[in-house]
Amino acid sequence: MNDLIERLKAAIDADERAALAMMPGPSQPHIQCPDGTQIYMRPNINEPARTLAMVAAHRKILSEHEMWDVGPVTGCGTCDADGVASTNSWPCPTVLALAEAYGI
Repeated sequence: MNDLIERLKAAIDADERAALAMMPGPSQPHIQCPDGTQIYMRPNINEPARTLAMVAAHRKILSEHEMWDVGPVTGCGTCDADGVASTNSWPCPTVLALAEAYGI
C-alpha cells in the first residue's frame, strides 16, 4: 500500500503547487491571448489560502496515521494506538477516506 501513500502525497503536493502558483505575484502562471486577455491556468484553485490550509491538514492526518508493522500484523499508529491491531488492516479507514477525496 505504499503506492497509495505515494500517490496521495503526490496529489497533496500538486494541490500545494497549484495554490502557490495562484497566490498574487509576478510568477502567477497564465496564458497571454493576442487581444491582451490573460487566462489563468488553475481554475479549480479559487481560494489558494484555503487550499494551502487543507494541504497542511492533510499532511498532518497522514503523519498521524502512519503504518506500523509488527511481524505479521500491520496497522495504523493512531487507529491501533493500543499496540494491538484492532483493524489489522492498512491503510486505515482515515487514510482511505483521505485518498477517496483525491480520487485515488
